[in-house]
Amino acid sequence: MSEITRVLWVRIVMACAWVGALAGGMAIVDPDAGTAALGVVLVVATATFSMVRPLRLSHYAFAGAAAAAYAMALGLRSTAASADPDAPYLPAAALGAFGIALTALVGDQIRRSLVQHDRELTTRARLIDELETFEVETGAVKRSHAERLIREEVERARRYGRQLALVVLGPDRWDDALLDRGAAAAEELVAAASRAYIASARPIDRVIHIEGPDFAVLLPETDLDGAQIAAEKLGAEGATQFGVVVRAGVAAFPDGEANGPGLLAEAEQALSFARLAQIPVASRELLLG
Repeated sequence: MSEITRVLWVRIVMACAWVGALAGGMAIVDPDAGTAALGVVLVVATATFSMVRPLRLSHYAFAGAAAAAYAMALGLRSTAASADPDAPYLPAAALGAFGIALTALVGDQIRRSLVQHDRELTTRARLIDELETFEVETGAVKRSHAERLIREEVERARRYGRQLALVVLGPDRWDDALLDRGAAAAEELVAAASRAYIASARPIDRVIHIEGPDFAVLLPETDLDGAQIAAEKLGAEGATQFGVVVRAGVAAFPDGEANGPGLLAEAEQALSFARLAQIPVASRELLLG
């Protein structure tokens, strides 16, 4: 159990103990069973309203109204003809009103703990997602991290005057493969293709899973000609895994787009052109020509 969860549970138990003790105390001190039951209901309602709190400070207004209602009920009861002159109506009213008001504070603290707990869990989930850059199934970089990775490599290439290329690969007739093989077998094909791309790439290259069977390979220290050669090699590896032609789109820096998202978009457009033109590899020159 984490420290956050432990503290949260401690506060919840304390709140339950507080509500239980206060309700029990009111039931004992209150000389009338009817007003005692009313007091217990108001305590529970105040605690619940304080944790839900539809509007800011509305729980304090609710607690004030509940305390006033309980004190008024005891006041009216004490003036009734059947009232016991020796019964502690005033102490019971004071205890109940004070307890209800204090319950609003306790409930508010519990609500703050719940909100803080939710924020901590959300922050941790975001950090874990950031740390888990690679997919477990494919071993490739997640698409959610692709633009940041490419942008960083583009900035590094710009700063040091280096070449950088990006290859996007995708097989033909993927929808047919899904129908023929089924989703589970198709996922195995994608994972096998990813492993083949990673094995073919250099240690400095990064294989990125774009979507479905489509992958990108980031190639530092590589110009456009070198990227086209790499694309043909990677396409052959992918064709071996998928059993169909794998086409590629190539983009390079500084020959092409000058930022990360632009480089990826250019390579994806080149892949779309390669599919339409039924050619193995397409690049910016073909798109502009």
